Amino acid sequence: MTKVIVEESDGEVRFRKVDKHGHELTIVEFGPTPFGQSFCVTNDWLIIGSPQVIEAFLLRQSGDLPRWVPSPEHQAAFAELPKEFSSLTVSDPRGSINVIMGLAPMLFGFAQTAIRESGEFPPGFEIPLGMEDIPPSERITHPLFPNVMIAEITDEGVHYISRASLPGIPFVSGDAATTTAVIAVGVALLLPAVQAAREAARRTQSQNNLRQLALAMHNYESSMRKFPAGTVEKDGLEPNERLSWMVSILPFIEQQAIFNRIDRNAGWEDDANADWGGLVLEVLNNPAVASGPQVDTDDGRSWGVTHYVGIGGLGEDGPNLAVDEKGAGVFGYNRATRMADIHDGTSNTVMISEASDDYGPWIAGGRATIRPLTERPYINGPDGIGGPYRGGCNMALADGSVKFISENIDAALMEALVTIRGGEALGNEF
Repeated sequence: MTKVIVEESDGEVRFRKVDKHGHELTIVEFGPTPFGQSFCVTNDWLIIGSPQVIEAFLLRQSGDLPRWVPSPEHQAAFAELPKEFSSLTVSDPRGSINVIMGLAPMLFGFAQTAIRESGEFPPGFEIPLGMEDIPPSERITHPLFPNVMIAEITDEGVHYISRASLPGIPFVSGDAATTTAVIAVGVALLLPAVQAAREAARRTQSQNNLRQLALAMHNYESSMRKFPAGTVEKDGLEPNERLSWMVSILPFIEQQAIFNRIDRNAGWEDDANADWGGLVLEVLNNPAVASGPQVDTDDGRSWGVTHYVGIGGLGEDGPNLAVDEKGAGVFGYNRATRMADIHDGTSNTVMISEASDDYGPWIAGGRATIRPLTERPYINGPDGIGGPYRGGCNMALADGSVKFISENIDAALMEALVTIRGGEALGNEF
C-alpha cells in the first residue's frame, strides 16, 4: 500500500507526496478538475508523468522490471539521427493501427445505425462501402516502422529531428499508454454512434409506451363501446380540475390497484388523490425527456408526470366541440368518442402524441393531458405537441399503430390527421 508522506492544499492546488520504492513522488492536482501531474527526483533523474509511468521507471531502474532494449529497427533509426541529444521519444504506430482496425467493423456497424436513426438521410441510404471493403490491418502496418524523435538544445534553441513512418499516430506502443490512447480515440470515434444508438433505443421505448396506451384505449372501447372521455365527468369542476382520461384507462395498463384507490368523485388536486397522483407510471414517461418523472405544483406537492397527451382536435375550442363537429378530435373534455364516430378512418386519425414541453400530472384533466392544434408549426411548436427527437415525434393512431411524424409535415395534412370527420382523402401521404 502506498504511504502518504504529506498532503497540502491552498484550495486551488493540492500537493500530495507519497513514498514509492524509497523515492518521494509528488502528485499535483488542480482544484476539482481531473487534470494533474506528477514528478519524482532521484539522484540522476527528474521523472515527469503519471504515477504509473514514474513507478514503472523506478522499477526498471532497480531491476524489478525489464529495461527497454532497442530492437534492430530502432537501431537502424538511431543510425540516421545525431548521436547526442537531450531527449528521446520512441513510438510504434503499428500497435495503434492494429487496435483501431480491430474496432473498424464495430465502428462501421455503429455508423450504419447512426445514419438510419438520425433522420438526416433519405430512407434506404447506406454507406457506399461494406465491411468487406475494410482491409486487414497487416496490409496497412506492413510498410511501417517505429517513429524515433530526438531533441537537441543548442545556442539557437531546441531542435527536434525525427524519423517517422506515420507521424499522425501519437501513441507510444508497448505499454499502458498505447492502450489508454487507443481507447480514448476509440471512445471519441464511437461516441456519436453510441449516442445515436441510445436515442434509437429511447425512441423505440417511447413507441412501445404509445402502443400500450393505444392498446389500453382499444381494450377500454371493447368494454365500454366507446373511448374514454377526455376528463372524468364531475359537476362543478372545470376540465382542468377534473381527473384525466389516463385515470380511466388505468385498469388496462395494469394499474387496477391505483384505479381502485383514486376517488373518482373528486378533483385531481383533492387530498384524497394526492398520494396516488404522485406515483410515477413508467408507461407515461418518455425515456428521452430529461426533465424527470415528477412535476411540482405551487402548493409544494409532487405529481407523477406524463410526457404523452391525447389529441383534442383542431383550434382552441377543439376539446369542447361535439363529436359531430368538423374540428373535433378523438378526445373532448365533456364527451366520449365511439369507433363509429371516426369517419375519416382510424388509420388516418391521430389519437395520442408525445409532448414537447409544459409537462403536467398524468392525473390532471385539461392541458396536462389533452392538447389541440392551434398554432403552426404544429409539431415541436407552441402547442407543446412533439418530442425530444430530431425531425419529428411519435404518434399513436386510432387503429393502434404508432408512426414517427416529421416536423416538416404539410400543415393541412396534420390538421386532417387530428380530426375524426374532416372528410379529407389522405391516402398514403404520411
